[in-house]
Amino acid sequence: MGLDFESWRKLAREGLSAETPPARMAWETSTELQLFSDPTVLPATDREFRCPKEFLSLAKAVAPHRSGEQWPLLYAVLWDLTHGRPRLLEDVADPRVHRLGILDKQVRRDLHKMTAFVRFERVGDDPEVFAAWYEPDHLILDLAETFFRKRFGSMNAAILTPDGGLAWTPFESRRVPGPLSKPSATKDPFQDLWRSYFASTFNPARLKVRMMKREMPVRFWKNLPEAELIPSMIAGSSRRAREMIEKSREEARPTTVRSRPKTLDELRAGVRVCTACDLCESKRPGVPSRGPARARVAIVGEQPGDQEDREGLPFVGPAGRLLMELLAEIAAPTENVYFTNAVKHFRFVEQGKMRVHRRPEATHVRACRMWLEDELAMVAPEVVVCLGGTAIHSVLGYALPVGEARSRQDLRDERGARVIATYHPAALLRAMPEQARAWRADTLADLRKAFEKREQSKREVPLGINL
Repeated sequence: MGLDFESWRKLAREGLSAETPPARMAWETSTELQLFSDPTVLPATDREFRCPKEFLSLAKAVAPHRSGEQWPLLYAVLWDLTHGRPRLLEDVADPRVHRLGILDKQVRRDLHKMTAFVRFERVGDDPEVFAAWYEPDHLILDLAETFFRKRFGSMNAAILTPDGGLAWTPFESRRVPGPLSKPSATKDPFQDLWRSYFASTFNPARLKVRMMKREMPVRFWKNLPEAELIPSMIAGSSRRAREMIEKSREEARPTTVRSRPKTLDELRAGVRVCTACDLCESKRPGVPSRGPARARVAIVGEQPGDQEDREGLPFVGPAGRLLMELLAEIAAPTENVYFTNAVKHFRFVEQGKMRVHRRPEATHVRACRMWLEDELAMVAPEVVVCLGGTAIHSVLGYALPVGEARSRQDLRDERGARVIATYHPAALLRAMPEQARAWRADTLADLRKAFEKREQSKREVPLGINL
């Protein structure tokens, strides 16, 4: 005979009354499942069997699972709960409890997907009647009713699945018996509006295809009107990201006319009097770069610190001294290194007599990027070392976590120069000793890469063609 929940409960009650162990019970699956009632006492014909509230909650959670394997598992756990193991549910190592936990997770995940990946469409001739179609892995329609009635209770709508459906108006609701097939949608102008909105909110610079497909599996796309746009948006994401970067660069240019500097001396003089962002309100001059006009390696930091702001030179404070110590440790030729910062003014907040560093915002990075672009174009380094996330953002034109950037071997600036990312020395100074030692070793390894002499590959020139 087919098994539904009431039949299972009756059989479980009879099995307990007759002291029938789980191994001697036979179970069948059914497509119609019901849930435990709230009381913590499991009814019986001639006696009562007490069980923990947690067991009833677990039973409610796994009851909609389509596999049917929950029924013998529930009876086996119930048997032990009523035969000397009242704390069995606390034993997460028990294979039956563990498996029921997995079934619970699968049902909850399916319920989450149902609430996230349904779209209501107009159906029939009535423009105010809507329906949504979903193909659940489990029998979760009853569990989803509260969510949809609360969220869309003022509509004349229905949620339809192959097993059956739920239809409601603001005044009543009713079950729609199954099996059902997907209804034909009426042409709905609001779907075009929704697609336009979806496309306009797409940010290609933040696209991670693998993560997107994990959270929104491809099998759900066929029932989502916006999904038809996803392949083309993925295909054009690289181009759109480049366009966004170029647009942000243009918007970052100051509104005042600035003559392009012809030499580093002119550029450094311009940095000192720059008014491209609100950091100039401190009335302190910007801090220019230092280093030769031609250098194989350029090192880009975040911004000047308190001491750099007072002396008007980059990398002369505590973090700068640590950087010089690291460069000396790898015997780097610092006299041939170009030192500069992504942001030219010191951003700080006053606390008593102290000026405490504050991280620059993206607007400051964009405003100062014109100076960095001109610097790198004039100095033309083969390798650009970025110290920290702000420098990475400024050199590449987009944000990238330091850890991810360190692992990348393909990073290039807009001129094609190699970009190497590492930690800012200030991060080493602030870190706990064990973390600081690990970061110091990583930073030394990154700096060594920057100063490695790479052999130029010989270009083979064909001498002729064999006839």
